[in-house]
Amino acid sequence: MARSAFLRGLAIVYFIAFLSLLPQVNGLVGANGILPVRSFLPTVHEEYGTTAYLYFPTLAWLSSSNTFLHVLIWSGVLLSVALFVRVLPLPVTVALYVLYLSMDTVGQVEHI
Repeated sequence: MARSAFLRGLAIVYFIAFLSLLPQVNGLVGANGILPVRSFLPTVHEEYGTTAYLYFPTLAWLSSSNTFLHVLIWSGVLLSVALFVRVLPLPVTVALYVLYLSMDTVGQVEHI
């Protein structure tokens, strides 16, 4: 009972997090955003070499297009619904973590 309530609460939190990111992603980290992923990841790779994949874990290494970022977010929304209705809770929770970590990583903080 407690586990079910926790997972449903976690699903709601992920749902809100991904849904709230949807209208912001283009302006924040999209191709023409404030801190675009397309310039961030190559810079990170130049500085860190192959260890960049370890230090900056994100699925955006595969593609940094606006479409791909939206696919990541919509996947998070759909998986959070799946978690809420308890479809494969463990793999879905892991996938949600990976998706959110990916978005968190590309939402870098600019150091001045």
